[in-house]
Amino acid sequence: MNCPKCNAPINEGDKFCTSCGMVINQTPPVGTNVNNQPQINNQQQPINNFNQPVNNNPNKKTNNLIIVILVAVVVAILVFVVISATTSKSKNDDKKNDKDVVENKDENKEEEENNNNDYTNDDNNTNDDSNNQIIPGDWKSLSFGLDGKTYKLKNFYSDFKENGWTMDTSGFESDTLDSMYKTFSTIRLSNPKYSDAEVKIGLFNMASEKKPFADCQYWAITVDNSWSDTPVDFALPGGIKYGSTLEEIERVYGKPTDEDDIYRSESLKYTEYEYVYDFDIYLTLTIYDDGGLKDFSYKTYSTK
Repeated sequence: MNCPKCNAPINEGDKFCTSCGMVINQTPPVGTNVNNQPQINNQQQPINNFNQPVNNNPNKKTNNLIIVILVAVVVAILVFVVISATTSKSKNDDKKNDKDVVENKDENKEEEENNNNDYTNDDNNTNDDSNNQIIPGDWKSLSFGLDGKTYKLKNFYSDFKENGWTMDTSGFESDTLDSMYKTFSTIRLSNPKYSDAEVKIGLFNMASEKKPFADCQYWAITVDNSWSDTPVDFALPGGIKYGSTLEEIERVYGKPTDEDDIYRSESLKYTEYEYVYDFDIYLTLTIYDDGGLKDFSYKTYSTK
């Protein structure tokens, strides 16, 4: 050991330098130990751990990730359950509505069938006498019957008036017809016995001067009982009448040979036959699957 002032050798344990007399303090300096090894500050990390974080716990990070995943799964399950419940309720409501619609349709259909049955029975009970009316000749004879009375195309409107029918001309500008003119078959006839039946005629004037409708002849008639509660009873040549079946009509008149003269409505369940003779006489019959013949139209375009 040497004196820090004069650098003279000093024995260990000496308190004064024997050369210069300087007091010797042999307490080890801060930062050294008796073995002259540098001390390590307890607040510093070793050099080999410099790049590592102070709090390095991988298990805690893994646990946090697992918790996040579990929460996400639970939320997804809840959302799925809510959507499934809503969809199921919507489907059940739709099924219930469809069922109600079908039941309503069935009830309406049953009610309509009952009404048709009642209507058919009432008709059979109230028109027995007129239903036996026989019109001579074939379908080209131009003759027909209404309510037990016989009519013929080209006769005068007075035939209807005498039997309780009245003419409605409210849709016409005038109730007169010029010479050699005709109306469409749109003039409505009414009768207190048939409040809701539809009967229409067409008129023509063969005179040399203008005539009122009431003095004209009729060239066409249409009877429509489709929706009537008080149907007009009618008869046609050959024993065909209101209520005749398709088989009965084919047996008497035959089936139209031209396919264009046959029409079938599956929705309303009826068949329409049109018989044509020489592009002059037209007889159209509407025959329902349930109820038979209900409507007819009879026209002649010849004025001779």
